[in-house]
Formats: sequence, C-alpha cells, structure tokens
Amino acid sequence: MVDRGKFDPSSLEASGRKALFKACTLGKLRMARLLIEGGMNPQIVDEYGRSLLTAVVLSPRQLFEKTSLVDFLIRSGVCPNAQDVDGKSALIHAAEQ
Repeated sequence: MVDRGKFDPSSLEASGRKALFKACTLGKLRMARLLIEGGMNPQIVDEYGRSLLTAVVLSPRQLFEKTSLVDFLIRSGVCPNAQDVDGKSALIHAAEQ
C-alpha cells in the first residue's frame, strides 16, 4: 500500500512522466489500478498532451499484454478520443502501429 506521507504518486520523475505513466508504459495493470484507486487522476497527460491510453498504445508491449490495461483505463474514465499536441488520439496512434 502506498503511504501518502512518504511517497507522492503525483510527483514528476526525472523523465517528466508521472508514476502512473510509468506503470502504464510498462504494462503494469496492478500498479496502475493501485495508483488510480489510491486517488491519482486517470485524466493526466504528459508534456506532449498524451493520455495514459496513448502511453499504453505507444509502449513496446505486445497487443495481448495491453488489452486488460486499455480496458481498465477506459472503464476508469480515460477518453479514447483525447488528442495530443499533434492532434492524434490513442485510436489514431494504434491504427498507425
């Protein structure tokens, strides 16, 4: 369990991404679930306007590894049509893969 007094899951890491982005990029469904259920906002975007869903789509994971996480994020309120700074949604990024 995350102790809010010792760890701020909203804090930026050296790469500029938040812990939730890292969990999604690495395909860590359990960690993403813990962070979101612990209060992190699933609507966050990175410095390029990319959503968590886009982070999952662009990750090097195999498609079968991504489906459960994508499903969870959509059920958590992440909009699949949200656009990044290039005007591309997670759906467009997925189609380009």
